[in-house]
Amino acid sequence: MRNLNKLTVFGIIVVAIMAAAALFAPLISEYDPGEIDLQNALMPPSPEHIMGTDSLGRDLLAGVVHGARASLLIGVTAATIGLSIGTIVGACAGYFGGWTEKILGRLTELFQATPSFLFMIVVV
Repeated sequence: MRNLNKLTVFGIIVVAIMAAAALFAPLISEYDPGEIDLQNALMPPSPEHIMGTDSLGRDLLAGVVHGARASLLIGVTAATIGLSIGTIVGACAGYFGGWTEKILGRLTELFQATPSFLFMIVVV
């Protein structure tokens, strides 16, 4: 553990805190993130609403911790799908070899290059 990068450890701690906040969202904020309460619109931070409220009176802390659930779920799902597809493609390329490996390798490179290529088109 002595050789770990300090920024890596910091990143792991931040992700762990966000995951814990998402997991315990109902315990952290008792408010429904979609509940509209116009009487409490645009309240500044207070003990009742720790981060305040928005223009519709929704609690901002509830929105953040419940939103973290959706964000983490999407991230984990995308990583799992990518890992599964990559494992299958890599296993097929390694098992069959030859022209199959070359085709799958070029297909993989195409998918890796596409985001950069689209970004370059947007910049130009």
